[in-house]
Amino acid sequence: MVPPASTETIVEMGGAGGRFARGFRHLRDAKATWQILRILILIQAVPVIWDFVLPPGHSAPDKLTQAQILLGLAKPNFLSGDFWQPLSYAFIHADWAHLLLNGAAILLLGSKVEHISGKRTIRFVAITAALAGGLFFLLLSPSLGSGSQRLVGSSAVCFAFLALLTTLSPESRYFPFFVSGRSLGMGVILANLILALLNPDLPTGPLARLGSQLSDLFPGLFRISHACHLGGSLAGYLAGRFMLRPRVTIEALRRERGKREGNG
Repeated sequence: MVPPASTETIVEMGGAGGRFARGFRHLRDAKATWQILRILILIQAVPVIWDFVLPPGHSAPDKLTQAQILLGLAKPNFLSGDFWQPLSYAFIHADWAHLLLNGAAILLLGSKVEHISGKRTIRFVAITAALAGGLFFLLLSPSLGSGSQRLVGSSAVCFAFLALLTTLSPESRYFPFFVSGRSLGMGVILANLILALLNPDLPTGPLARLGSQLSDLFPGLFRISHACHLGGSLAGYLAGRFMLRPRVTIEALRRERGKREGNG
């Protein structure tokens, strides 16, 4: 995301309507982002198709579809050999409402990422974020990683895109929070870290007890994998820092060599 434009610049470029038009063009031209969304929709349709294939009366345990059992991430299944689940969980969602929420975030954030950094970057960040989210889920979410409950959804990718945008444009103001990108990005990472450590099933002593009290006040708070969100947001942040790293050029190397030879 580019820094906020001045009033004069907005007038010269067509006003607020011009900014809306540019945002629409970015969304329209984000081919890799739309490709990701199409894949998610196609895979989400698998359970619907599966119902026509399975014999009548068949039901999966705990109201899970066969696709969710196969692709969703659960620690016992992963340890038993389902090695694909730390990535495949991001391709299947709990339901269509879950996909709609994540899909909207992917479109809005991913289109901006793609406009700034291109197709290869958005695909790489999406895959890396999914893997990071799965890894952190296995490490820090025992309550969700055990038993019949499992991780599904591409929210790690959404958090990665958000963290990447705020890292690449730290001085921009982001609606509706109206805080700088740097503050928003660090706030998201810190919030995910705290919530992940407050998981009542973790051996974190006072933090776990506080998390248990919070879960009484907010039922379902820790059914969300904050550890997965933490992994995704860290992946996006690190990707942004890597993109902003100082680049080595021939000119810079020559200048450094000249300084060394001059000192010698």
